[in-house]
Formats: sequence, C-alpha cells, structure tokens
Amino acid sequence: MVMTLLLVGTATAFNAGVILHKVREGRYADSLVDVGVNVMLSTLYAGTLGGMAIAMVASLIFSMYLWFYPVEVPERIRVNTYNFFVRVYAFVTRRTVSPMRA
Repeated sequence: MVMTLLLVGTATAFNAGVILHKVREGRYADSLVDVGVNVMLSTLYAGTLGGMAIAMVASLIFSMYLWFYPVEVPERIRVNTYNFFVRVYAFVTRRTVSPMRA
C-alpha cells in the first residue's frame, strides 16, 4: 500500500514536471495532449488506488514518448489557432489587434 502511494506520488510529480517543462519550451500541442491523456486515464481508472497507479504510470510513459517524438502541428492550423487566441484576447481586453495572415 505504501509503495503504491509512493509510486503514484512520484509518477504524478514527475509527469507534472515534464508537462511544465514542455509549456516553458513552448511545446503547447504536446502539453495539451499530455493533459488530455492524463485526464482521460484518470477518469477511466478512477475509483481504485491500483487503477490510479496504472493511470499515472501510463501517463508518465506517454509523456516521455511525446518528449522524444513531439506532436507536429501543420502550419495552417498553427496560424488559425494563433488567430483564434488573438481574437479571444482582443474580445476580453476590448483592444484592436490584427491577426496574422496565412
């Protein structure tokens, strides 16, 4: 029982560190996929301690896979996503901002 708790805690802390490092490097697509997989696995295996241990270790392994093989986002999607966030920022702050052209 104690070893399971240590495993879950270590895997969770290390996984959070990996995701935070990816965000700081600007690898937002990887971070988003990591968080999505983590939430999906945690929801899937919720209810048991063994299930949560499996979910955290599997999420950590997936994060490490994405570390070496990052998600590649096509340029067109990158520009459209940037324009979307520029428009949201302009709406929230009530400022006029020109979006980037494709």
